[in-house]
Amino acid sequence: MPKEGFDAVTLPSSMTEDIENFVEASNKLISSKSEALKIAWLWYKQHADSGSSSRMKLKIGNSTVGDGEPHFIIADIATNHNGEMSHIKTMIDIAAEEGCDAVKFHKKTVDAVYSRSELSSPMLSKFGKTFKEFALGVELGKEEFDEIDDYCKKKSIMWFAECWDEQSVEFTQQYNAPCYELPHERLNDENLILKLKSTGKPILVRTGMMTDDAKKAVEMIGEQNAAVIHSTKEFPVQLEQLYLKNITLLKRIFRCPIGHYGADVGVATSVMAATIGASIIERRITYDRTAGGPEHAASLEHNGLRILVRDIRSIPLAMGEDPRKFPYKNR
Repeated sequence: MPKEGFDAVTLPSSMTEDIENFVEASNKLISSKSEALKIAWLWYKQHADSGSSSRMKLKIGNSTVGDGEPHFIIADIATNHNGEMSHIKTMIDIAAEEGCDAVKFHKKTVDAVYSRSELSSPMLSKFGKTFKEFALGVELGKEEFDEIDDYCKKKSIMWFAECWDEQSVEFTQQYNAPCYELPHERLNDENLILKLKSTGKPILVRTGMMTDDAKKAVEMIGEQNAAVIHSTKEFPVQLEQLYLKNITLLKRIFRCPIGHYGADVGVATSVMAATIGASIIERRITYDRTAGGPEHAASLEHNGLRILVRDIRSIPLAMGEDPRKFPYKNR
């Protein structure tokens, strides 16, 4: 309603349809437009705060993702395979054994994604002494993805890719992946977003710390075909940089499913995220946290993933079906 001293209030366009639908469906007598707006506003606030009936759900493969559905858990393999198919299969085994819904890989056209200065920067790895040598060393091609596709089918687990450029989208289309992910580093790449949209598959949009850019990306994709994944730019991230309350904020901004990418050490904060409303949980995994490479130390080994999945899957049981207090009779 208007603040004191103002005669009118301007409503966001996103609110108009909800208010019209409410007034149309209301079975109580409404005597004036101001009363209609007041009732609709109170309803809208309650609706926005609680998330609830009009929140969208997303179909990823055979899984329905969103509020009220089982949490969709993604094991992010990324480049932690260090270019070895044996490590890839070990991590697929871990994810499948612990009940993850999907594993995720990264796909990049290295020379298109990184600048010359980035590629020439020093980085010591088993592949050489520059970042370009590392990036090319861990980049997977058709032979590797053919094997990944076959192995995931054998293990009955979905896989998809975080694509960083248009050519990588074209490459991964041949495998009919159930979804794609847009990295937060590419939120402003309109050509990539349109290319991802053209696949007709659900798109997971990583926010980084850029909510406005994520909103523009989702508007381009279409909210009915997107999920928004709260994340930060750092890996690993300190607890005070997680800003888990942003999950609640994102649920007020978007009606599509909201997720969380856990980039800290440990599993507790991912369980917290799932408890406060994230319906998609992503975590980086590794076959060995002591392995050489930039991201193994902050990733989850087999036991960590086991604890994460166990605790997230127990949330619905611990929450109960509805909020109430009653005496419990021992049997």
